[in-house]
Amino acid sequence: MSSAHRTAPAQLFVGVDIAAATFTAAWAAPGLPPSTPRTFDQSPSGFSGLQQALAVTGGAPTATVVVLEATGSYWVALATTLHHAGYCVSIVNPAQVHNYARSLPRRSKTDAWMPSSWPSSPPSGSLRSGRRRPPCITNCGSAW
Repeated sequence: MSSAHRTAPAQLFVGVDIAAATFTAAWAAPGLPPSTPRTFDQSPSGFSGLQQALAVTGGAPTATVVVLEATGSYWVALATTLHHAGYCVSIVNPAQVHNYARSLPRRSKTDAWMPSSWPSSPPSGSLRSGRRRPPCITNCGSAW
């Protein structure tokens, strides 16, 4: 992927839960219900399977944001593969995700849970200014 900024807003959002032998992914486009979570092998064939499943959505890799928790070193191979395929990959700290989840009024944990609708634009404030933007492997651009 080139180092140019992505200028169009993301059209698909993908969340990935990483484990040693597998990973589970679910995705949603703005205004549409989320997909059913799917589990893939933590292998090149599993990475290809995820890319094929995402291709069926019709969203281009450059218009897709993939978020992975930095769990041990299990995330590295998948993140690198997706980055080389042109996806915007963001690695987040699991402790921050956990603390954010604790701040919500909902207390039960379910990995399959995803919001029923995604915001049409990124949150305002410090995220938009870039001061608190999570690290991206690729340059996610000014659309975020």
